[in-house]
Parts: sequence; structure tokens; C-alpha cells
Amino acid sequence: MRLRRIGILTVGLAAILAAGPAWGQVIIDTASVGNPGNPAYSTGFGSVSYPFAMGRYEVTLDQYCVFLNAVAKTDTYALWHSGMTAITRSGSSGNYTYAPNLDGDRPVQHVRWSQAARFANWMHNGQPTGAQDLTTTEDGSYYLNGAVNATDLYNVDRKVGATWVIPSADEWVKAAYFNPATHSYYTYPTSSIYIEWDLANYRWETETKKVGSYWNYPSPYGTYDQAGNVHEWTEQKGTSPNAIIRGGAY
Repeated sequence: MRLRRIGILTVGLAAILAAGPAWGQVIIDTASVGNPGNPAYSTGFGSVSYPFAMGRYEVTLDQYCVFLNAVAKTDTYALWHSGMTAITRSGSSGNYTYAPNLDGDRPVQHVRWSQAARFANWMHNGQPTGAQDLTTTEDGSYYLNGAVNATDLYNVDRKVGATWVIPSADEWVKAAYFNPATHSYYTYPTSSIYIEWDLANYRWETETKKVGSYWNYPSPYGTYDQAGNVHEWTEQKGTSPNAIIRGGAY
């Protein structure tokens, strides 16, 4: 999962990519993606008519646990599920707590589109604490209001005035592949025309790596791991009631 922010906002690395549980706040470092009006890639995706800011890294376990501890003491809309094996849930409903059981700066995985949208809403709303309702997870960048099944979620679109969002397919492709220096596209999101095991965590590994581990191989705009670690959601709708994932995975 990777988020993007509406408008240009670049947080310096000194602020560090993830707020750990000690801070109780999520800080997402973003990369500025300019060059509006760029041509599309050969696939037809990637042309974006406006500047935007893309999350430099995938959302981490620490960041997602801050979110869960803020709004999922009672987990009404299943923001955590048993497939999230890298996150431990303790306690009982009404008093759930969450913690990563791997390095907290690895990417969160097994996130459903509905969970990504609710995380974006929570960011849009200023990271509030409380029940999962219209002030925390159910409205903001996306109007969900309890939507959980695929058909209802398929009809959810980005709202006017949204701030933190799931990237569109065009935004994701541009941030990953477009080279503003040559006004053309690289083949891979590592500023390269070939891919090998040492450029991204996309094969052979048995687990995720810390975000930004391949710091020598960013995209031209300075995003990391779009070629590996975990697949990432977009807002693009498929022919069935599902959104489209992009990127590589370990």
C-alpha cells in the first residue's frame, strides 16, 4: 500500500518516514512529481496533467499499527484480519491493541482496498482517535459509510477536496517510470531498462525488507520499492468488482 497527497508537500528525511508508536503520529515522506502534461507510456497509462506528491515509501507496519491503535479498539470494519501475520492483535473487542511482530519499518502487507481507503480517510481527517465512523474512517477522501463488499466498494470514487488518497493508475505509473530528463519512460521503477535481484525485492526473498532498502535505485522522482516488496493498490477499476494492483512483490 502506498498513498499520495493532493498538492505538493515534501517532508524531509530528517522527519523520518514512519512515526513509531512512541510518537503516536504517522508522518509520510513524499516525493514531488512535476512535469504536468507528460505523454502516456506505451500501455496508455502515465499521463498526468497536474503536479502531485507521491509517498516515497510503502506504508509501514509501524504506521499501520498507529492507525489501528487509534481507531480499531473495536474493529467494526475489519481494519485488521488474521492474514496480517506481521501484526499481532491483543485483548478483546473494545480494548484491542496492535503491534508489529517484525521490524516496524517493513511494509504492511495483506491490506485490502477497503482498508487502504479507510487509512487514507483517517489521514485526511487528521489522524483522529475513536470509533470507525464518518469522522475517522468512513468519510474523508472517500465516502465509505460502512461499505465492505466488493460491489459497494467498486462504486467508491475519490471525492473532490480529498487530500490523502490511493494513487490513480496514471499517477502510479508516472511516479514509477517516467524520466523527466528524457521525457520518456524507463522499463522498470528503478530508473533502469533491466531488472535484477539486487535492484528490488521482487524474487528469491522469503520475506519483505525494510522500506527504502534499495536506496541506490529510486524512480526518477525519488520513490522506492515500486518494483518490489509488496504489490500496491491503485484506484483503477478492473472488469470485475475489484481495483487493480501494480508493482512487484517479494
